[in-house]
Amino acid sequence: MQDAGKIIFGVGVFLILLTSPIWYNLASGQSDYRAEPDLGPARAMSQKLYGKEICIRAGSLMKTDHMQMLITWRDQVVREGQREVTGDDGTVFTMSLSNTCLGCHTNQAQFCDRCHNYADVKPTCWSCHTDPSSLGDEPAATEPAAAAPAEAQPSPEPTPPAPVETPAEPAAPPAEPAAESPAPAGDHAGGGH
Repeated sequence: MQDAGKIIFGVGVFLILLTSPIWYNLASGQSDYRAEPDLGPARAMSQKLYGKEICIRAGSLMKTDHMQMLITWRDQVVREGQREVTGDDGTVFTMSLSNTCLGCHTNQAQFCDRCHNYADVKPTCWSCHTDPSSLGDEPAATEPAAAAPAEAQPSPEPTPPAPVETPAEPAAPPAEPAAESPAPAGDHAGGGH
């Protein structure tokens, strides 16, 4: 085995290249880097809106489960008509990404994008919901939802769509029966045996 030295050298270079991202992160001090959202503006807005620093759920749960919570909210609001949720501290909130969550978390780049880009996640929230920081002004203050009313108001009955009238098409003249010609020999519906 005269090539043993070349093989060992090649395997060594391969292992160095394979582990180079780990060595780079250790050398640059980024091995324990975690993207963290900027909570300062959200805390200040919460203080302004509610008089205290408050969120619907604890931060540790929101980091891991916020998307599942939003999907659950969507289903409960759209399919079940439930519009209120009680926070961890007993405060009642309206289930709304636009009016509740984005009332405090007003800057998509500072809050949402920082973690989503780090995790390489592409949520579709912004295809329907507006980033409040793109509006230029501070969003309107949202208040906690009031306690459930004693008497629920029935929702109005949906009105059926108006019938659409289509113009009548002129009647086609009756077709004359075509003269039948005899089928050639061997071509019949039975398969032509």
